Amino acid sequence: NSFVAYAKAGDFMDASDEQLRRLFRPLSTEECQRITITGILEHGQLREILPIASVSVMVSKASEAFGMVTVEAMASGVLPISHYHSGIADVLDVVRKEDSELDDIMRLQPTPIGKFECADGAVLVEALPDRLLKALKFLYPNGYQDNTHRMKVQARLRRIAVDTFSWVKICRTLLE
Repeated sequence: NSFVAYAKAGDFMDASDEQLRRLFRPLSTEECQRITITGILEHGQLREILPIASVSVMVSKASEAFGMVTVEAMASGVLPISHYHSGIADVLDVVRKEDSELDDIMRLQPTPIGKFECADGAVLVEALPDRLLKALKFLYPNGYQDNTHRMKVQARLRRIAVDTFSWVKICRTLLE
């Protein structure tokens, strides 16, 4: 029930309690040790916590001017799963040009309906679990104890973020 309450916080999920309960199951002890749900964090807290994550989820239902949360995750070496709309699409388009394999894992195609007419929360609720499993299998093809592939993905994500979206890169582009 706590997951259902969390998922419905702020009336942001377009899903019934029954739909949400169907998606959540009791977690094993091992799973509980690997999953942390933080809720809203201040930037100082995020700076400390984000780099230890494997995956972040940026599935805004509302229009975004820019995909800053997606870029922050990438710069921290964390694989973001992001809705493809508004300003977030600008970031994912760059990722697609640079590394289509990463884009395939990161991009979550929204259904443009729902409360904010950018992405439907009910569709997200159905699609997100499979996408998270796909991302984790991508990062850990040999099991969670082997970080080899995850470390390579971290470097790829960080390179794209720094080479394209860092303040240094933006300033140089503006000066050219």
